[in-house]
Amino acid sequence: MTVELIQNDRVIGGIMPKCAEHASALYKIFLKGECVLTNSRTAEMYKLPENSFRDVNIYFANELSLICTYQGINVWGLISLVNRHLRVNILQRCPGVGGHCIAVDLWFIV
Repeated sequence: MTVELIQNDRVIGGIMPKCAEHASALYKIFLKGECVLTNSRTAEMYKLPENSFRDVNIYFANELSLICTYQGINVWGLISLVNRHLRVNILQRCPGVGGHCIAVDLWFIV
């Protein structure tokens, strides 16, 4: 979790460009990733497809796990094999998506 806090790029939106610049200056105190500045509406929308993609990906991994269990296939090994493809990144299966926002973000887009 700390790695994500420090390493991940940040999309920072402000009502005015100066607001985004001030927020970026604060992040740059500890952030090693890039600060990408935009407006506040774009920054808010950015979170929605990012979280929704993760939600759909975890759901897919969980469904894949059910199929693999039925077929007697090791789902962890299968995901590892599939993820060798350059354009594929199936997340690991888990009990469900975490956080309060991920489950509802898809509905904000709708």
